[in-house]
Amino acid sequence: MRLMGFIHLERSGAQNMSKNKVKLKGIVSGIEHYCKKSDAKTLKKMAFSIGSKEGSNKTEIRNNILYQSTLLHDLNKIREQKGKLDIMAIDMGIENFAYSRFSWSLDDQTPVLTQWGKIRLGEKFLEPGMKASILQPNVMSELGFNLTKFLTSNSPDAFVIERQRTRTMGSANVFEPILKVNVLEHVLFSNLEYRLLLERENKYSKQKEYLVKSSDPKRMTDYWCKLIPTKNLLEAKYGRGSPKMELKSTSSTLTKMLKISLVQSLLQDQLTDKKFNKFTLSTDLQQVFSKSLESQNFSFFEALSLDDAAGKNKNDDLADSLLHGLAWLDWIANYQEITRVIKLNSYDEKGLHAFNAYHKQKRIDLETFSRSVITKL
Repeated sequence: MRLMGFIHLERSGAQNMSKNKVKLKGIVSGIEHYCKKSDAKTLKKMAFSIGSKEGSNKTEIRNNILYQSTLLHDLNKIREQKGKLDIMAIDMGIENFAYSRFSWSLDDQTPVLTQWGKIRLGEKFLEPGMKASILQPNVMSELGFNLTKFLTSNSPDAFVIERQRTRTMGSANVFEPILKVNVLEHVLFSNLEYRLLLERENKYSKQKEYLVKSSDPKRMTDYWCKLIPTKNLLEAKYGRGSPKMELKSTSSTLTKMLKISLVQSLLQDQLTDKKFNKFTLSTDLQQVFSKSLESQNFSFFEALSLDDAAGKNKNDDLADSLLHGLAWLDWIANYQEITRVIKLNSYDEKGLHAFNAYHKQKRIDLETFSRSVITKL
């Protein structure tokens, strides 16, 4: 179940709960109260479970937790008010633009993956003569406009866009492909925000409101990969003494393998006992993957019947887009669990014990998942 572990242990504290205080100060204020009373170890566990930045001291960790909690509160509120939350996650790229879309109804325990795809943007959104000069302002503007129009034709409730890092590969110069993706990220984010502004001025009356969030790739990767026992998996695949055994846990080569294997495992789980219970597939995607899932290692690209218009036959971009969306939904679910702990307890030592015990159990749950979700690279 998504609501795991500890919550039921402190239900007796509900009798002593100061309901008026919780209502007056709000859940985020309740989180702030308990964070001030908790030690750094507990705060780091909480930051990890809700996708927050950590920080170098307790004050920074706490402030980052409160900021992330506010974002998650807004997303959770949409789900409560509308009865469901539709979220689209975007992995940026010019040649390999990937996206996934989840819908999470109040009636469903887990979200449903409804869309998953990949696009070569220049082929789809630019005239042939414009593709060779994408970095020019007028070309990037045209690309950003057409992409924004495509993404908002049936707007989700929230867009989470992978934040780009300026990777120089040790060079003093930033390579043009990296610049292109960085520019596109900012153009797309700006366009989505501006479209909202026009909507609020009633110039796009048929468009609905949505949130636009920047999604840190490191926090997403850490959430899914940090607790996986990588040495055991590498030894099983390459053998003891292999140079691959020396890969650092933060190596992009290793995390790429882990994320692809993770998504393969979660998809295969759909046809077995569904013990991980992270998400389900829409009816259409169940049919798409029904045959592919019989294999341990299969290509998402090929299973989705993508072609040259989708760019290179690569799985990593598709995996990243899915895991970005799924991470935010997991963080919302974990935030919901924390709010339940707060609502069931008063602001006293018993409540603090419940708060700390929850995060201890949550860490155990996450470690258990990470140890079992991938059995083979």
